[in-house]
Amino acid sequence: MTESGSPATDVAARVAYVFSGYGALWEGMGVALMHEDATFRAAIHEVSGQFDNHMDWSVEEQLKSARTGDYRNLTVGGPAIFAIQYGLILALAERGIAPSVTVGVSFGEYAAATASGVLTLPEACRLVAASALALKAANGIGGTATAAISEDRAHDIAAASHGDIQIAVVMSEGGVLLAGTDSALDDLGTELAREGVYYHILEEFPYPYHSPLMAGVCTLFQQQMDHVRTAPATVPMISTVTGDYIDGPDLNVEYWTRHFVTTTLLRQAAHRAARTETIFLEVGPRPHLQTPLRTHRRPDGERILVLPTLTRHKPGTAALDEAVDRIRAHGE
Repeated sequence: MTESGSPATDVAARVAYVFSGYGALWEGMGVALMHEDATFRAAIHEVSGQFDNHMDWSVEEQLKSARTGDYRNLTVGGPAIFAIQYGLILALAERGIAPSVTVGVSFGEYAAATASGVLTLPEACRLVAASALALKAANGIGGTATAAISEDRAHDIAAASHGDIQIAVVMSEGGVLLAGTDSALDDLGTELAREGVYYHILEEFPYPYHSPLMAGVCTLFQQQMDHVRTAPATVPMISTVTGDYIDGPDLNVEYWTRHFVTTTLLRQAAHRAARTETIFLEVGPRPHLQTPLRTHRRPDGERILVLPTLTRHKPGTAALDEAVDRIRAHGE
């Protein structure tokens, strides 16, 4: 972003920044880019300093340590992925790239709101820290699974489960993430296996995020956050809670409380973004959303270019610079 808050872009292409969620976490994320890119390194240091006001551990040191198991704890993984995404926003801006719209998936919504100018960095870090600390209440209450089923089928499963299974994320027309109790998810796996339907319990993500089972988290969150300071968006933001455009005043405490217990509408938000954008840039430590994003088309039927910012095979400037080059070429 520029000092005035307007997009710092010098390319013709319209780029939707799609900020990935917890599925993008991996050991060693951000380390190579910290070594190779001064802007990214300074941003991580800046974010870590802000988090020091709210947490008793260092985000910067956690990223450098690259301990995989720590990211299974949402109180660690959440601030870590936000730091990576904030660093990428600044590293991309340094290269002349900025979003024309933002979308955030799950925990990625905090970075989306920051990139849109709705949240200042200090306020975003305060909100992320409160959210991450509140998530301690989710320990042991359930989990998450991915299933190759339609949204309609998922609704039928949720209705038949009497609250034990909910739709966590609508990824695409033929794929969802489900949140539920461990026993209900196990039973569903047995049922879908008989049908030959792809289904996988995400053992690395042992929380029923984005479901009513997270109600206890909401209580703890509201004890920590009695208000959220926002500003009008300088870059449009599409909410994955509502599936439509949203502005600063609506991203209040009530919104972020709903965020814990409400289905994430990636498919709907991406469909909305595809009406105006020509590129989806997944902003995160590794590609996680490329397949569902590629299912979308512009109104004229043209394919949308879908790019990652970092990958595990190219975790430093190579992947980032490649994405920038392709964005520039696409806008010519």
